[in-house]
Amino acid sequence: MLAALIDGPVNKLATTGLSRGWSAAICLFTFVLAAVGGTVLILVKLLGDANKLVSDLPALGRTIQDNLASWLANINQLHAELPTPLADSIRRLGPQVASTLDALLRGMLTAIASLPATLAGITVVVITAFFLARDGRQLADYVLNSLPESWRKRISKMNRDIFTGIAGFMRAQIILVALSSCLTTLAFVMFRLPYAWLLGALAGLFDFLPFIGPSAVFIPVILYHWLTGALVVAAGLTTAWLFTLIIRQFYEPHLVKNQAGLHPVTSLVAIYVGIKVFGFMGLFVGPLCALASKALWLSILRPVWFERIK
Repeated sequence: MLAALIDGPVNKLATTGLSRGWSAAICLFTFVLAAVGGTVLILVKLLGDANKLVSDLPALGRTIQDNLASWLANINQLHAELPTPLADSIRRLGPQVASTLDALLRGMLTAIASLPATLAGITVVVITAFFLARDGRQLADYVLNSLPESWRKRISKMNRDIFTGIAGFMRAQIILVALSSCLTTLAFVMFRLPYAWLLGALAGLFDFLPFIGPSAVFIPVILYHWLTGALVVAAGLTTAWLFTLIIRQFYEPHLVKNQAGLHPVTSLVAIYVGIKVFGFMGLFVGPLCALASKALWLSILRPVWFERIK
């Protein structure tokens, strides 16, 4: 995928007279440098927000407890009037939530412990992407020359369609995530809210999940300010949330269709089926399988089918 993302810039740079090896090295170095620089900048902001959140947690907890005292009293009264099975289910909810948080913390610690292996994997990915960007056409020509001549044109077209679709899909996802993160962070900065970068990054992560997106960040923050009496801030955040949703919903169909060549409905069905079959990775595997199936149909299966009909 990384080789496919830089393939276009490598082609343009190679037309200036540089060898394909130097073109691939320059594009890959620029991409990695930009990615590392952006990641470091975001991590610095995130660590600052995380440290502030850790120091503010006691006061934040007391504020929430004080403002929700009346709500908790109403919930306790409602709980006493509930049927026994439902009341028992509610009592079991607390330990389940604690267990979920414990599992999440353990998963984060495991991810930190596996960081050296992750860096080694990233190194292998970058080196492999360089060789694919430099020698990918030679490998493709070798494979094509070993096939029957009648199949070469179709296979070549299918190969171009698949890699163009993959690169377009990845670009569309990166643009959408960046758009959601930037709009969310900008909204929180405008209202001078703490943890703006941290919440913006969370909005970008939630953007990978269908039907959730930045709403998973906006709604709790809006409810918190509404419950604490900051109605002006809650109204402003609600406006920013709706604006973010409108902008995202306006650009998503155009990005997915223009960049990846998939109709939004097709993309949505592919994500749904991918999640059912592959779990979380289906968010990416589903659309990529749809792109490959479309390229296979247009390049090989449909021409063969029409020839048989004739």
